[in-house]
Amino acid sequence: MNQEQNKILVVDDEPAIRELLKSMLERFNYQVIEASDGESAADIYLKEKDGIDMIILDLIMPGWSGKKTLKEIRKINPKAKILISSGYTTYEITQEIKKANITGYIKKPYTLKALLNAVKELMSQE
Repeated sequence: MNQEQNKILVVDDEPAIRELLKSMLERFNYQVIEASDGESAADIYLKEKDGIDMIILDLIMPGWSGKKTLKEIRKINPKAKILISSGYTTYEITQEIKKANITGYIKKPYTLKALLNAVKELMSQE
């Protein structure tokens, strides 16, 4: 699949972060769908899972946390490509990420280059 067809679901409760991610990714020919919370992200993924190539998921959100959202998406598709994005890194979070079979992690704040590298690496995984 070429990059022009790659669709990314961006899940973050902060509108400014969603908009920034969308503008950065669209500049590099990714299609972006936005979700402001975990519940709507799971609904979108359930309806469009065959067209979504990866998910960028904020770990700390009100309502459904990133962890709950992750569990729900894994129920829909255990092999979904998920890039966890968080400003918090603790030993517990690191262990949970490993146990949850997370395919990628990027620590906030990150640079455009780091984001693109993480996305490209995750997209290339089988």
